[in-house]
Amino acid sequence: MKKSTILFVALVYIISFLVVGLFGIAVKGYHEVIYVDDIKIVVPEQGVTITDKTDYEAETIEYSFATKYKAGLIVQLKAEVLPAETSFPEISVVYDMEQSAYTVDVVDGYYIHVAFNKKASCRFAVQSTDGNKYQVPVKIIAA
Repeated sequence: MKKSTILFVALVYIISFLVVGLFGIAVKGYHEVIYVDDIKIVVPEQGVTITDKTDYEAETIEYSFATKYKAGLIVQLKAEVLPAETSFPEISVVYDMEQSAYTVDVVDGYYIHVAFNKKASCRFAVQSTDGNKYQVPVKIIAA
């Protein structure tokens, strides 16, 4: 081998040690997973009057809301995922899709839209999408 090739390989070897030594330490190889501890359901400002009937003193909280039914009623709720710095802040809803009285959709990641087709009592669960699958039951009565 030529002397210039050996010097070039040695130079690349030394530079690679410096790059790994200086920048490799700053890179973290471990990313801590933070799971959802709590989901709070709140009522954002909207054109529908909603009464919060939740018993916040109960051992296990089931969020309960009541409203007056009218044709084309859509109730909007907001799910606040805690802690705020969780690794998986997305939510999903679990409900009986076989019934025809209402539909539940998640919009923009945190807003829950419940569309009523008739007077009904709606029950569903808001669930985290992380490995723990933390759930909060919700009940809405449209009478």
